[in-house]
Amino acid sequence: MSSLHHQNHLSDDLYILLDFSCGRFYTHHSSYLKDYYDFLSLRQKTVKVWVNTSADQKVLDLFGDNVSPILRSNFYSHTRKDRLILSLIDSMVNWIYKLRIPKMFRNWLSSYYLRLAVKELKVHLKTAPRVNIVIPTLDGLGLHFVLKVLKLYPSRVECISLRITGAERRGIFGFVNSSEIFKSICEKFPDKLHLGFEVKRYETKLVEDGISSKNIFWAPMPHIFRRPKTYLDKELMHESIILGFLGSARPNKGFDDIPKILDSLKANNIIFTALIQLPKFEWPEFRQTYNKLQKNHLNVVKFINSSISKENLDRKISSVDLIVLPYRFHNYQLAGSGILFLAADYKVPVASTNNLAFCWDIERFKIGFTFEDESDFSFKLKYFSKSSLQSNFEHYNDSRNVANLKFLRIA
Repeated sequence: MSSLHHQNHLSDDLYILLDFSCGRFYTHHSSYLKDYYDFLSLRQKTVKVWVNTSADQKVLDLFGDNVSPILRSNFYSHTRKDRLILSLIDSMVNWIYKLRIPKMFRNWLSSYYLRLAVKELKVHLKTAPRVNIVIPTLDGLGLHFVLKVLKLYPSRVECISLRITGAERRGIFGFVNSSEIFKSICEKFPDKLHLGFEVKRYETKLVEDGISSKNIFWAPMPHIFRRPKTYLDKELMHESIILGFLGSARPNKGFDDIPKILDSLKANNIIFTALIQLPKFEWPEFRQTYNKLQKNHLNVVKFINSSISKENLDRKISSVDLIVLPYRFHNYQLAGSGILFLAADYKVPVASTNNLAFCWDIERFKIGFTFEDESDFSFKLKYFSKSSLQSNFEHYNDSRNVANLKFLRIA
């Protein structure tokens, strides 16, 4: 195992990283856990990672001996590793969700899913002088767990750092009134709760919901140094600008807008090569969009399989000149982008549709540009210079880490 996770002189503080929804490899759940794991380990913190019982070996290998697949949820635990009775219980819970079950019954069910996590926490509280809980992607069960911890062990937990994205509102265990709950527990435990926002608009929302600003922290994904990966591909060895439409394709990520973006570049005589990642699941318009790309841009488009390995996807990202995110405003007015942080780690500029929530990062730190439509994109690309933006990434990446030191209450 890398020396990264064999640090001498580890601190007495124990950091428990957890995500009830982390099971599949290289989703944003596992990648966010991994980045925070590396960030804490590099600062000589003792870290334990809890993931879902459905986690495959690839997920477990990310954390070596420091991971425990003990978290269960009704959506992610259907695997052959589970006993049949457990899978039947999960299926039953998913079925009765449609019946709009009473809140009391929902709370009883959540206790069933939390019991192993509470039991494991009790063990660590006996041995660690100070315990900190970090949830990079808070969902409904994660919030239920936090409430349980504050009820049972309020004086034993040093700090609870939660990155809020809205996922805690969804599903059978979701809290429609999550803002009221955050406000309540921050007032009751003002020195325990750190609520992290990924995009600035979410900060505004939390403040408008009446949550004290001293409990609110900017929490972008931490910057992890990633050595640029040499990517030699004969198909890309020419003088065109290399554009990356990367990240598994979906309608809300603007996949169906890519043909008109490329049409505009072609009409403006801009020489380019486009790496386009395909979707895991098709939607009604996908095949039509794919055929347009094949028909009009076959010689300049290179399709990337949706199941590409993390290592290979990283290599693609580090090799392009510009990551393009033509995301839809309706879906990303409060949501962030993991690809943006990964691109910044490799000092690759990003261009996105304007007015998205994460445009603040791009414009504030000048790590790319935003565009109104395909014509605006073509115009700005003519004057785009990757090299002129390189120094801006140092400031952005340093700012991300300084923010996370505060979010995690690390001196």
